[in-house]
Amino acid sequence: MNDDTAPALVRRLLQEHRSLLPALERWVQGLPSSTPAQSYARLHDLARRLRRHAALEEVTLFAAMAEIAGRQALAGYEQQHDDIDELLEQLLPETGQLPDDATGLADRLYWICESHFEIEEKHIFRDACARLDARTWASLWRQAESFDRQLDEQGEGAAR
Repeated sequence: MNDDTAPALVRRLLQEHRSLLPALERWVQGLPSSTPAQSYARLHDLARRLRRHAALEEVTLFAAMAEIAGRQALAGYEQQHDDIDELLEQLLPETGQLPDDATGLADRLYWICESHFEIEEKHIFRDACARLDARTWASLWRQAESFDRQLDEQGEGAAR
């Protein structure tokens, strides 16, 4: 997929993938040398960004593609979002400290995110670019802007 010719929403989602994955990788690699409090705080920020990204995909691109392909066609993508969220919940317990198995969970989180982003880019993003028309893309962009405004008004934690 050529980033330059992709619709604005896809360019945004690709940019988020390219920002989130290296940030997550740095977090995983920094676990051994960071204090637990630093690691927890950094992951808390990454979790907010990951959840916001997933929610944006679901209310825009996934919703539009479900109208064409059916909701069941997107079940795997949504399940991966749920899997990522579940790992984030395990890594960020309300105690404010990472769990004892944080390293293993962190490696798993990175692997799932890397795989998930690659699958989205190769399949749903390309399929959407081929199947959605300019009017739909414009509408999805407006929805994304509205989504951003709504979350900004409610506070960052409202994404999921």
